[in-house]
Amino acid sequence: MRRIIHALALILIPWVSSCDVERKKDDSLIVNMDSRAKVDSSVFVVLPYKNQRWIFENASSTDLNHRDLLLIEAALRNSVNLFNQQEEKRFYEVSRKNPDIDFDKWNFLIDLSRYKRQYIAVATNKGDKEVWIYCLSDNAIENMKRMNVLKDWDWRKSYMQFNDGGNNFFTVRINLTSGKLYYFMTNGSETINSYSK
Repeated sequence: MRRIIHALALILIPWVSSCDVERKKDDSLIVNMDSRAKVDSSVFVVLPYKNQRWIFENASSTDLNHRDLLLIEAALRNSVNLFNQQEEKRFYEVSRKNPDIDFDKWNFLIDLSRYKRQYIAVATNKGDKEVWIYCLSDNAIENMKRMNVLKDWDWRKSYMQFNDGGNNFFTVRINLTSGKLYYFMTNGSETINSYSK
């Protein structure tokens, strides 16, 4: 089921471990981060932007620095927390309406520690740095490999988008210049788009 979370449209990053965040009057952020904070590079890869116009128009590939990675981590954690709050309410509502069915709450919620992430970073024609993030659950990757759907696929080398699979896959877009997360969506229909590194 495909869902766009409108409540997440302009999430500002209010909390990051090892940093202080202030909101300015224009809703952008001032983030003071501890440069010693660590980023777990085993769970993400930065793939190059190859003019994927459906992701970004009028943009060029750029690098991500340590501060960018900390902002991404904070935005992901906050957006997943908000998503999970909404989905937990939905879980209880669906369970209440269907008492004969034993629903698993984790089919509704996202545990970010169980996801790999692919980042595509760009500099926009307006001078902003933005990142498109595709998250894939470890469980879904292993299941597809086991079924020989993606036998030789390496998530660190090629981008692949699955448009089905519910919250096993989700997409986030963040403007790193302003600190605003403006897109969060779990997957829905059945198609696969693939791009190699």
